[in-house]
Amino acid sequence: MSSDPPLLHEKRPIEDLCLEVGSGSTPSRKRAGDFYAHKGTPWVKTKELRGGPIWGTEEHVTERALAETASLRVFPIGTVLVALYGATVGQLGQLMVPAATNQACCAMIPDPEYLDGRFLFYALRASQSQLVALASGSAQQNISGKLVRDFKIPTPALEEQRRIVWVLGTLDDKIELNRKMA
Repeated sequence: MSSDPPLLHEKRPIEDLCLEVGSGSTPSRKRAGDFYAHKGTPWVKTKELRGGPIWGTEEHVTERALAETASLRVFPIGTVLVALYGATVGQLGQLMVPAATNQACCAMIPDPEYLDGRFLFYALRASQSQLVALASGSAQQNISGKLVRDFKIPTPALEEQRRIVWVLGTLDDKIELNRKMA
């Protein structure tokens, strides 16, 4: 009986596996009364990318902000986010609620025909150090949206992606439960 090596999966650019890869915008602070509210659409900033699910944000934007701010839009549940620059460069999060983002967050909407959203999150988490190593800039580290779009991840079949997500998700859930109990 031979022990064949595990099948290596083709790596494909994120852009080929997503419906969209883009970023958001920051509504004018000069119009804070019109554009920001205690309730409304959650608005993600990079400091809220902490390597896990995003269920809420400290700030919210209004419908008026969404209508009047260029590039500001709501990303759907399951969108994976990565910080593009600054102290949080390379930090990850995944939307568990529809939300808008600032321009420092790269938002990736997985194409469900090719990619499980949690698999994308875990694939990026596994290669986070390689992604961050590609950052440039002396004063402030920076990853461009193009670099994220071109970044390649393994692409097993959807069923295998879901099995991987189930195992990793179960472990993450157990870790979170232990953390809460401690």
